[in-house]
Amino acid sequence: MKFLIAFLCFFAVIGASPALAGDAEDIRSTNARWTEAMKAKDMAAVDQIVAPEFALTFGAATPAETIPRAAWIANFAKMTISEYRVDIVDLKLDGDTAVATVEGNWTVTSPMGNLKEPFKLRDTWTRRANGWQVTGRYMTE
Repeated sequence: MKFLIAFLCFFAVIGASPALAGDAEDIRSTNARWTEAMKAKDMAAVDQIVAPEFALTFGAATPAETIPRAAWIANFAKMTISEYRVDIVDLKLDGDTAVATVEGNWTVTSPMGNLKEPFKLRDTWTRRANGWQVTGRYMTE
């Protein structure tokens, strides 16, 4: 009986793998489009990828440590980006939701000053009718 359960579980996992692999590729591809849109300051593309409920959070993610989408986009519009690299180093999928662990670096000039630094993030993605959208970004470092 244990063998039968293990056998069925094995084939259930194999049967699900192509869909998960396709979702992972879709998220990685959308993330790459988002990266290129950020570099090019293509606000129309950013608007399609960043969900309406998106927020950037850090620290304990209190209201004081949360930047809503509109403020994030306004800040982004004021930046001059000379370098921007973002790599998904881990991706966990669960149905229509995924969490990506991201490492990258950037060099930007903004009204608040110049930044040249590496970063680590956690992005939450949600599958929508028109594809995957990023619904949240948490700055871990």
